[in-house]
Amino acid sequence: MEISNTVGLQLKSSPSFPHQLFRTLLLGLALLFIGPFAILVSRSSGSERIALGLWSPGYFAVIATYAGCWLGYVILIFAATPAQLDFAINRIIWLRRHPLFLVILAILYEEGLFYIRTRLVESGYIASNKPTLFLDFALVYGLSTVLMDFLTLIGLFIGLVIVLTGRTRENTLIALRRTGIALLACFIGFILAALFYAMVIDYDEYRSGHDQWTVLAQPDDDLVYRHRANLRNFYLYFDHGLGSFTLSTNSLGFRGTHEITNTPVAVIGDSTVFGLEVNDNEVWSETVSSDLGVSVTNYGMPGYYWWQYNRVAERYATVAGHQVVMYALNGTDMTNDASFSGNTDLIRYWQTWQYKTPFHYTLNRFTELSPLTRLLTGLQRQGLLLPSVQQPKPFHCLFLTAPLENKDQRLIKQHIDQSIEIAERGGYHLVLVTIPGRASMYSSDTPSECMKDTRGKLVSEPAAYDFVCSYVRAQGGLCYDMTNDLRDASQHIAATDFFLPDGHWSPQGHAIIGHLLAAYIQNHHLLN
Repeated sequence: MEISNTVGLQLKSSPSFPHQLFRTLLLGLALLFIGPFAILVSRSSGSERIALGLWSPGYFAVIATYAGCWLGYVILIFAATPAQLDFAINRIIWLRRHPLFLVILAILYEEGLFYIRTRLVESGYIASNKPTLFLDFALVYGLSTVLMDFLTLIGLFIGLVIVLTGRTRENTLIALRRTGIALLACFIGFILAALFYAMVIDYDEYRSGHDQWTVLAQPDDDLVYRHRANLRNFYLYFDHGLGSFTLSTNSLGFRGTHEITNTPVAVIGDSTVFGLEVNDNEVWSETVSSDLGVSVTNYGMPGYYWWQYNRVAERYATVAGHQVVMYALNGTDMTNDASFSGNTDLIRYWQTWQYKTPFHYTLNRFTELSPLTRLLTGLQRQGLLLPSVQQPKPFHCLFLTAPLENKDQRLIKQHIDQSIEIAERGGYHLVLVTIPGRASMYSSDTPSECMKDTRGKLVSEPAAYDFVCSYVRAQGGLCYDMTNDLRDASQHIAATDFFLPDGHWSPQGHAIIGHLLAAYIQNHHLLN
């Protein structure tokens, strides 16, 4: 017994056993840090001033600093003396025995993660990409989300190091068992909290998104999604119930009961064409149909981009026998959709994943902003904190400005060229229609805050529309900028009558758009 006890004491007091385990844990942490580095180097910075053909000098400095720190950390693991390792182990043990400091460090780490993600998004480092093996994975799940996942995993591993360091084998098993029980309790708590948050606290937002992106939207390999087919008077809960409306779809899942064949006129676009928040008989395509006395196919789909408009035209309009096809464009179509074009998995994740279940929704909501930021925002919303000194930009800035860098202009020209080429194959008249947002309709001057951006990439919506129509006409095509005509029509009509609170067009706005477009078709003798 004495010999056995002596051996046991030697194992416990011998520095080689805990030091070896500690080095192994630290090396495991070093391997995890390769993940964020792979994410950073898999993206180009999107700057005109680039180093090595990929990154701006500033971004290259960030990558080089990260790599240098990682290399120094690995060297330190192998070069550390036993005394230095004992010092680190004792500090970790002290931290474990003072949970208050541990909680503070955990909060600071978590807030730091969200700060890093916010800075990366704002700096534009994740806006452009280059083909790499890692890129497809990053696109499917969202680059910032993958980065956060890696950093969270690192944080959990650090927690595991704190739990295990300096313990005997018996104490380690007990600690792991207690940690497992705590994690299971947290998981069960999350399930209950997610149900309560999505179904009670934020029910309106969850219900609106769930109805639109899970119940109504169906996967489509080429277009990402379409709506369920052959619906009749489907009730779509929207905007806290205030914007709820009924809709019907044809056999292909597009708005209305008209089938695509034998309809002289067709319209393509996003929610502006689809008629979000208005009933079937109030959509402007129905007004065009009534004024012209012909059937009109509505290919509108909320959330679609220009490249999807062209796919809809190529897939359906070229074989439907339309005489006139109108693309209805707005400010969101002036943005650079190169990162989305063709990446159906990315868009499906971005628009539909978060609304699948209450658990998806809650997880997404509490990873968009840090818990502390969301808590402070909620307290401020309830009037429990002083108002923020820095007020948010006016809502209409989103619809008044559009990025038109040189690369975006080239992309828009490519979209237009493809639209014209598809129209020639389909044998129909193509008309590109630009529809203004609320600010362009009701603001005499462009607010200065709408014209500013950290990278100076924003220009006014009217300038973007002028760019589009000038290029279309130079190609011999038809382009109708409705801004002036709608502004004239709105002189004696309040904005609340033309637009709904979230910026979509009201039934009265739809009616005026429909009358103007029907008159345009008649005046240009586009129908046989």
